[in-house]
Parts: sequence; structure tokens; C-alpha cells
Amino acid sequence: MAISRNPVIVEASRIDVDAMPMNFSYPLKDFLINTFQDLENIANKTNQAGDDAESAVNTNERQDEEITENKQGVENNAAAINLVNQTLDNHMGSRQQHGANGDIVGNLDYASPTTGGVVLQAQNVASSELIYPDAIGTAPETYNQGYAQTLANSVNATVSNQKVINNKLNDIITALTNAKIMGN
Repeated sequence: MAISRNPVIVEASRIDVDAMPMNFSYPLKDFLINTFQDLENIANKTNQAGDDAESAVNTNERQDEEITENKQGVENNAAAINLVNQTLDNHMGSRQQHGANGDIVGNLDYASPTTGGVVLQAQNVASSELIYPDAIGTAPETYNQGYAQTLANSVNATVSNQKVINNKLNDIITALTNAKIMGN
């Protein structure tokens, strides 16, 4: 339906008593004057209704534009949500392809800002140098002080190495416990 944008102006002319013929009676003159006043009121109300109708059409057009913009925004949001879902699906598929089937450790679960996570925390154990004794060889048939000392030195080196290994194992267990890979 076409809407006319040109306002319709309804005008009423005022009738003056002096312009009426002399042979009109006073009641007829009053009736005519009141009738023209009623027509003027109708004209004013008609023009006001036309203004209100034009305002309503303008508001409706503005709302149609807003609806169109909102519809585009909803479509954009739906596309973004689909992209996020697809990315999540890809991530979950990738996670399963790499053998991750349980809870993946996140930055709030087992990582700390200073170590960067469980792997780095577990790597904080320093390596150690072990003392390797010389080969002892076959025992002599008779007592030999030099051989006995070499044997004692080898046993002492083995005990020392055992202490170092034991300390390193305790350091690893502590690091893994701190990294929350192991319980206390």
C-alpha cells in the first residue's frame, strides 16, 4: 500500500455574522456559526491525525531498520557460535588423536607461574656425578693388602653412589609431589 507523504490540510473558513444575508434569523445565524466552528474543530482534528499518522510511519520505518540491523547481528553471532563449536570439536578430536582421554592438565590445576607446569617442575632435579670404582679383578690366592684396599675403596664408592642415587630419588619424588603428579 502506497503511503502519501504529503499532508492533507483541511481548512475551514470563518463566517462572520455581518456577511450573512439580513433576512436570516438570529437562530439560523447562530446555527450556521456553530456549524462552521464544528467544521473547524473537525479540520483541526483531521490535520492532527494526519501528523500522528506520519509520525507513526516514520517510527515504523526506523524500527524496521533496527530490526534489519538486529537480524544481521543475530546472524553474525550465530556464525561466530558455530565457528567456536567447530573449533572446540576440532580441538577435542585432536586431543583424542594424541591419546588424551582423561582430564587434561590446565594452567590452574598443576602449573605454577615460576615453573611452567609439571614437566618443568619434575625437571628441577639436578643431575649428579657418580664415582665409578676401578675394576677389581680376580682375588689373589693369598691375602694382599693392596687388593683388600681396592676392594674397600670400591665398596665405599658403591655406598657413596647408593646415597647419591637415594638422595636423587627422594628429590624426584619431592618434585613430582610438588608438581602434583604424585600424592604425598
